[in-house]
Amino acid sequence: MKGQGEGIVENKHTEVNLTRDRLRELASLLRSALWLDMLTEAEVEGQVWGDPDFDPELQLGVEVDGGLVGALGGVVRQDRGTGTSVGYVKFVAVSPTYQRQGVGTSLLKRFEALLAARGVDTVRVSGSAPCYLWPGVDVCYTGAYCFFLKNGYTRYADAVNLRVDLATAPLDTEDDERFLASQGIVVRRMEPDDAEAVGNWIARAFGDNWRWETMASLRRSPPAVFIAIQPSAAAEERVVGFAAYAGNRRNWFGPMGTDPRVRKLGIGRTLLRLCLRDLREQGYLEAQISWAGPVPFYARTVNARMDRVFYLMHRSLKDGNT
Repeated sequence: MKGQGEGIVENKHTEVNLTRDRLRELASLLRSALWLDMLTEAEVEGQVWGDPDFDPELQLGVEVDGGLVGALGGVVRQDRGTGTSVGYVKFVAVSPTYQRQGVGTSLLKRFEALLAARGVDTVRVSGSAPCYLWPGVDVCYTGAYCFFLKNGYTRYADAVNLRVDLATAPLDTEDDERFLASQGIVVRRMEPDDAEAVGNWIARAFGDNWRWETMASLRRSPPAVFIAIQPSAAAEERVVGFAAYAGNRRNWFGPMGTDPRVRKLGIGRTLLRLCLRDLREQGYLEAQISWAGPVPFYARTVNARMDRVFYLMHRSLKDGNT
């Protein structure tokens, strides 16, 4: 995320809302401003117009001479813990030519004003799960971090992505699959017909956000989800594990979960390796394990290394300073 400014750009500028017909232009802008992330048009389209809480009023742009020079994508979600509405900045980007001229600040203030008018008290610059581009502000985007600090945002948590070298990672699953079969557990690629049973199990065990991400992965070609099942078990106990990738970003892994009743059998290890092997066979040289939790598990299993670090930031709008 990136954007800086002192005073509004002197050139004639126009405030606009982003529409789908500007997808190519928006994706190009994001790539020019966010140099670590060469986002594809498909990724941008999914993050903006494919968001389950998509609101056209919160997709903001700035034009100069008809060209898009700044953009902010936002969303409002319900906080499951408090039941309150929270605003999220999913991205803010300014063309390098127009940075430090107030474009980013004007976009952010517009977004905050729209939130305040709706009675939203909190805005976050952090992973807007289930549909998100980053867990937070990547520390390598130093300008973005300084920009949000200047505008009253504070850091409240950190997150980390792990990097896996797919050329050297141990991704063989033959022995693990044979052992799991001896325990009555089958691992395989998820199919569309599995959506209801697997989706309901994920929602019960891990929450609706993970179900949404997994269903997004299921829509990839081939389906980017592997599951573990017990064919002989009762229907409600048949699904015992899942792992997904590419739900939000094309070579990002996650989420993954295993039924506590059958942990320590190697199900997670097997599902993880199947997903990463899929990515390798598709030609990717590396994978990102997004918003990684048990770092030692990933380091031990696939030689993952800590890579990208993100600051999660927020600001209260109750002071009325928007």
